[in-house]
Amino acid sequence: MKLTKLSIIGTLAIVTTVLVAPAQATTSYPSEGHPFTPCTSQVTTMCIVTEQADVTHTGDNETPTWTIPPSELNVQAYFYYGYDTSTVPSFTFNVLNTNGSGSQQELAPEIPAGSKIRLEFNLGNWNPRVDFSNATAKIIKWDTTKINGQWHLSIDLQTVPFTFALHCTPFSDPWQDQDGTTYDYCEHPLSEIDYSSYAQITLGATDGTDATAPDSSPQAGVWVADNATGGTSPSIDSTTMTISRDYAGPPVKASDGSPNTIFSQTFIPDSVLRASYGIEPSSITGSSNFTVTRTDGSQTSNVEATIKEVDGSFPGILISVPSIVTYVNVSTVAQLISGLSPRNVASPSNFSKSHPNVKIKITNFKLSKPGVSSIASKRVNGKFAIITVNPSNFATGIQTKCTKGSKSKVSNDYMAGYAIASIKLTKGTWTCKIRSVRSASGKKLYSSWSKTAKIKIK
Repeated sequence: MKLTKLSIIGTLAIVTTVLVAPAQATTSYPSEGHPFTPCTSQVTTMCIVTEQADVTHTGDNETPTWTIPPSELNVQAYFYYGYDTSTVPSFTFNVLNTNGSGSQQELAPEIPAGSKIRLEFNLGNWNPRVDFSNATAKIIKWDTTKINGQWHLSIDLQTVPFTFALHCTPFSDPWQDQDGTTYDYCEHPLSEIDYSSYAQITLGATDGTDATAPDSSPQAGVWVADNATGGTSPSIDSTTMTISRDYAGPPVKASDGSPNTIFSQTFIPDSVLRASYGIEPSSITGSSNFTVTRTDGSQTSNVEATIKEVDGSFPGILISVPSIVTYVNVSTVAQLISGLSPRNVASPSNFSKSHPNVKIKITNFKLSKPGVSSIASKRVNGKFAIITVNPSNFATGIQTKCTKGSKSKVSNDYMAGYAIASIKLTKGTWTCKIRSVRSASGKKLYSSWSKTAKIKIK
């Protein structure tokens, strides 16, 4: 990759959280690190369509005045393959400052913190509806469209402060360097730097040959944004209706020792609410449907969050947490935010020996009935009828009912990833049917019955 040292560090901090779905490449993509250039009559695909900026209106809710970006702004966009070049690549872009020697990830003062930037990329056959995109910037708008057979990703973002530290991760507690120095989360990072204004986004890989991929995935189109140094990959638990993530970052800034507060955004598309949660988005009424909590060790507290519906070609729910203070006891969080002297609150006694875990839970929801599953094929194995099922998206199990005259038998099978149902029958010809079952949070709903099939046991 053609990156500066800091670019490599910043990329790794984000890339480590991306879930990459392996798939055989059937499209010829540019080599790793090959830069996207502006689209022209000669360059018509895998190029930058639009670059605009607003460096004057810095308020979150102000309407931007889009203009030609400052000459110092340089968008560096490219595909990368990780360890396996046979897979479909991932896509990432950085916003850089060319003032001075080379490109810098510190955008201020030419592009101050809070500046808004609008970008549109032509990604060719590479489908931008990916699994868990990650951003170190505030995302204002995210949209995907297909124009003349080419996927376009358009994104409005806002640059943010970012305290970056090496060896600052929730995966190690504690760990020891080769020279014997012991590190405990972010108390003693290997190196640390404060960025006043920063922006970078990484998108995981998908199969660009499939027009719908990965829309059937539990996390298709989910994206997260924050300015934390690191953290675990977000995870969806469709049984408990939660999305959770661990966050990492120094408790204080490197430059002045002031509290290092980070923000968090999580976008859940309507398609995921339906497919993974079994929830009709129209049934969600706003904040009453969600609780957001933070856990430090054994202590859990509620977190202030804003929740709103997002329209467009990719509608969903956006959940934003305005400020998270890393690695401090919950009782200290309010003190830090209220602006007490950082030298007083940043003592070792106030550091938590855990990392903050932020969990988003859907608390009030109307569980959607599963769609009707159908019988794909049938066979007999001794006294057992084996039925292969075309399951609905929402089915967590299948109920089979077979009748012969006045006799009736019912069995229940947990799907567990296998679309097969079985039922033990006596000799004779039986009439069998199936229906989908969806179980979640102690509730169980059933679909209507499928068409019947005759099964003969000899």
